[in-house]
Amino acid sequence: MTAEGWEKLQAAIPELVYVDFDDDAEPIQISQFVRLRDSDTGRDIVFYENGGGVEARVMVPPDPVAAQQLLSVLQTQPLWFQPDDNEQRFKISPWSPTHSEPRELREVSASVVAVMRDGLGMELERIRYTAGDETGFDRYRGHLLIAEQPTQRGAPDRCTDWTDFAERLEWVLRTMPGYDIVTLMAPAVKDLGSIQFQQFNGRLEASMITADTVPGSGDLDLRLRALGWRVTEGPGAPDVEWLYGPFSSSAGFVDRRLDRIPQLTVDTFRTVHGINSPQELAVNGRRDTVVSGNQAYIGRELGIPIQAYEQ
Repeated sequence: MTAEGWEKLQAAIPELVYVDFDDDAEPIQISQFVRLRDSDTGRDIVFYENGGGVEARVMVPPDPVAAQQLLSVLQTQPLWFQPDDNEQRFKISPWSPTHSEPRELREVSASVVAVMRDGLGMELERIRYTAGDETGFDRYRGHLLIAEQPTQRGAPDRCTDWTDFAERLEWVLRTMPGYDIVTLMAPAVKDLGSIQFQQFNGRLEASMITADTVPGSGDLDLRLRALGWRVTEGPGAPDVEWLYGPFSSSAGFVDRRLDRIPQLTVDTFRTVHGINSPQELAVNGRRDTVVSGNQAYIGRELGIPIQAYEQ
C-alpha cells in the first residue's frame, strides 16, 4: 500500500457515485449505492443516494478490538455521527459531489479515507467495488480498484470452490434488481425444490421448499433450524416451506444478518443436502429470463449451469 494510492482514492471519492455526464456536461447519478469492501476482512463503507445528496455509512465490526479501533478513529472525525443512537452504525450527513464547495469535498474525502484506512484497517489492494440501483448492477469503469463483479475481477468461468461461490452469490444478491427473484436448485436432490431469493421494497428474503419433512422432528429439520431457517405454515404436506429473513437491504440500513445468506446457502446445499461442488447447482427459471432475458448474467457471474424451462 502506498500513500500515493490512498491520495488517488481520496481524489476519486466525489466521482464514485456521479460517474457520467449529460449533453450539457452536467453530472448524472447512475448508482444509488457504491460499496467498497475489504476482501480479506469483509469490512466495508457504503455511499448511497439520499434526497439528491450522498451519504456514507460504516458499520461497527463485531470484533471488540476492531470495533475499538474504528471508534477511536471516528472520535477524531467530526463529520461522522450516530443516527438514532444506533451504536452499530455511523454516517456522514448528505453532501453533493457536484454542488458542494471544493473545501467540503476535500474534507469529506479525507475523512472517508481516514476511516477506511485507519479505522477499518482496509488495504487498498484488497478493496473491491460494487455499485447498483433498483434496476440492477453497474459496471466498474475505473482502474484504481478491483471490481467485485466476478467476471470483471477475473473469476473462473466454472465455479468449483464453495468460498468463491459464496462471494459470487453475495455480489448477485447485493445487486439484485428491486422486486426480482433469483432461484437456485440442486437437480440431483429429490427432497429439495429450490432456494429462492426475493428482493422486495428494500428487503431481501430467502425461502426454500423441502419435501417429506415433518416440521419439528427429524435430523433434516434440526439441521436446517440450526442454520437459521424457520418453518412457515404453507404450502402444506408433503412440502414444507422454510424462510430466512426478510431483512432490510437498503444501502444505508444493511442488516448484519444479510451477510449470513451466502454462507447459509452454501451450508444448506453442501452440509445438509450433501452437494459436493457448486457445479451441481443450477440457476432455475424461464428460458426467456435466465437464458436470454434480464437474468442471463446470473449464471455467468455465479459460474454454474442454467436449468431453464419454457414459459
